[in-house]
Amino acid sequence: MSEWARDQYDAAMPPRERDLEASRAFGSAVRVARARRSMSRAEVAQAARIEALTLGRIERGEREPGLSVLIRLAAALGLRPWELIKAMEEERGR
Repeated sequence: MSEWARDQYDAAMPPRERDLEASRAFGSAVRVARARRSMSRAEVAQAARIEALTLGRIERGEREPGLSVLIRLAAALGLRPWELIKAMEEERGR
């Protein structure tokens, strides 16, 4: 299925809104995982080798991490990358 066809299939929201929804869900998943481990934003950011400000933007859905940052974030949170993605999908389902 082409990208255009996928966009037409999932026409409930404009593409930009779908992207924003995914970003917010991912950020929420990161925030929940961090809270469950009683870690500060600074602790996670340091362990993932990113700025705390960047982590805040990720948690608010204002920025999407690249693959290498996603892998480092998952490791900092004691998770595997797929577990963080699964948590994001669960957040989207709420």
